[in-house]
Amino acid sequence: MASPLTFSYTKAEIFNTACLISAYMTKNLKDGDASAMDDYSMTDDEEDMYNACLESSLPDTWETVLKITSHSTSGAYSISSGAPSITIQDNDAYNANTVDLVSASIKNCIIYGVLRDFYATCYHPELLKVANDRYNAEIAKLEHRLFQLKKKALA
Repeated sequence: MASPLTFSYTKAEIFNTACLISAYMTKNLKDGDASAMDDYSMTDDEEDMYNACLESSLPDTWETVLKITSHSTSGAYSISSGAPSITIQDNDAYNANTVDLVSASIKNCIIYGVLRDFYATCYHPELLKVANDRYNAEIAKLEHRLFQLKKKALA
C-alpha cells in the first residue's frame, strides 16, 4: 500500500522568513523612506496579523496542490498545532527526486501568500504588486514541480 507524503512547516519558520523578506522588500523601496521600515516590514509586533494572513492565504496554495495531485487523504491540510501541513496520497508513481523541490515551492508559496495578504492589508500597492507577482511565479513553479512529481521515476 502506498504511503502518504506530508509537507509540513512550522509557523515560526514561515514567520521568520516572511519577516526577513519583508524587511528587504521595504528597504529597497524606490523612495528610500527610512520610516517605511517601521510601517511596512513585518516584525514580531505583527505576529497576530501574520497568523490571520497565514490562515487566509493557505487555502490558495493547498487548492493548487490538491488540484494537481488529486490523490489527497482525508483531512488533507491543516494549520493546527502551529504547523501548516498538507498530505497527499503517494500512489507509488512519484519521483522521489522531486519531493524536496515541491516542498521548497510549497514553502515559498506560503511565504509570498502571507506577504501578499499582509501588503493588501497595509495598503502598499508597490509592495503588494511585488509580493503578488512573486506568489504567482511560485505557484507556476509549484504546478510544474507537482506535474514532475507525478511522473514515474525512470529506473
